[in-house]
Amino acid sequence: MTPWVLSRRTGVLAAAGLAVLLTAGCGGGGRVPPGAPAPKPGGIARPSTSAAKPAELRDITGEDLCSFVSAQTVAKNIPGAHTSPSTSESSRTGKKVRCTWSRDTTNDKQIIKSRGIDVDVSGYLAPDRDPVESVKKTFQEWKQTAQRKHDEGLRTGSSGTTTYTEPRDLPGVGDEAFSQYNSTDGKLSETMIRLRVGVWQAELSFHGKDVPEDRSTPAKALSDAESTAIATEFAKEIAVKLADDSARGGQQGAGSALCKLLSAATAEKYAPNAKTENHVSTGSVKVTECSWQSSEPQEGGKGLKFRSFGARVEEYGKQGQAIFDDHRKKAKEDHDAGPVHGKGPATEGQTKGEVKDVPGLGQAAYSQVTGNIKYQPGEAGGATVTVLLSGGRIATVSFGGYDGKGLTTSPGQEAGQDRTLQEAEILAAVNAAAKEIIPGLA
Repeated sequence: MTPWVLSRRTGVLAAAGLAVLLTAGCGGGGRVPPGAPAPKPGGIARPSTSAAKPAELRDITGEDLCSFVSAQTVAKNIPGAHTSPSTSESSRTGKKVRCTWSRDTTNDKQIIKSRGIDVDVSGYLAPDRDPVESVKKTFQEWKQTAQRKHDEGLRTGSSGTTTYTEPRDLPGVGDEAFSQYNSTDGKLSETMIRLRVGVWQAELSFHGKDVPEDRSTPAKALSDAESTAIATEFAKEIAVKLADDSARGGQQGAGSALCKLLSAATAEKYAPNAKTENHVSTGSVKVTECSWQSSEPQEGGKGLKFRSFGARVEEYGKQGQAIFDDHRKKAKEDHDAGPVHGKGPATEGQTKGEVKDVPGLGQAAYSQVTGNIKYQPGEAGGATVTVLLSGGRIATVSFGGYDGKGLTTSPGQEAGQDRTLQEAEILAAVNAAAKEIIPGLA
């Protein structure tokens, strides 16, 4: 049996022993749990703030959410913040997106000011209940939970003793909102804000502390007044955008746009009913990713067929050419080195195929197949196509998968083990995907 794991961030497949590299340079991924919902990309809707039920939700992404807070507000409260958007669910009836802003800075008094805020926005429609009333109910449950935290008094955990204020209403923020401040031993503070706007609900968590650079004295939590004021500024701007008709439909985020480059026909052919997930991270290198995961019953009901596409774009600027050349050199070295041994079960026996040029894609491109010494001739675990694009960008498109337990096995494999795919099938899928995705990035 080949062990598989699930990446918390990208959700793409990575096999121990198979090492299906779905997004080069990022961690593993994993099999979609049987029975897990597979949301499909949705369209644009106009959620109402009344009890009327919209047919589908407005198209909102993590990038949209990050844009809801003005640059001035971010710069004022978290100078030089690193922004990280993500979209974990995107269907016509369900949306769940996140944006985080965080940064540690040192002032002229040698104090490290640690600040960060996480914001999650979600909305769901169901045919059997009013979505606005559902959000109202959830909001009241949040508030009751917050009140219990205060009523129960001090809470002692591994990080210290935490005290909570009573939940406090925030008039004028969305349809309803409240805040709650907590402090752990006076060393770390957090303000939580919960709000609702029509069918949307949002959860904000702002945390901060001041730490002497030389660690000569303990960290100091932000005051209730300072922490809550900062969190409320973010909450007000997000609530306005959620309610603003002009924001509905939003700007198309980079992650969402990347996901749309693979045609529905190609996705359905090689990864039927796939669930998509995208992520964008910003820092010294901007990285945009999308994954498509499929887990479908095998004919005869003997197991599941797992398939997954991945796409990843890294933006290096002037260093792009040199980094692409280094990637290609490392890929050839991996092939020449032969099977991997002694580096853990995830890569034991892994092999890398020859580096082959792929004409007609970007400024330069090559492909490589991942295999294992346990495989029969003609079998493979996955394949990647790596492409150098204009502006020093490097794109990687990948495909991999396997057939789950209980299926008919390939010759030479023990009964009950996963059945490995044929290299020809994998190459056909990854090449088809690359020919659709790469031109869209030009």
